[in-house]
Amino acid sequence: MAPVTDPHPAAGYSELLGQIAAEVRGTRLRALRAANAEVIALNWRIGRLILRRQAQEGWGARVITLLSHRAQ
Repeated sequence: MAPVTDPHPAAGYSELLGQIAAEVRGTRLRALRAANAEVIALNWRIGRLILRRQAQEGWGARVITLLSHRAQ
């Protein structure tokens, strides 16, 4: 069954649709920003953990090399 289309939408329909679309775009943008902020914070925490381990074990401990082999 084909969808029913109204050739004469109610007054203000286009404006309402525009407002809804703007709300969706705004929410998506805020969600992306929040997700990006979390990923950046995670990377900083990981970096601090690695630097701390390197400081504890000293030069030549191959912390990054060992981590990269374990992650595979």
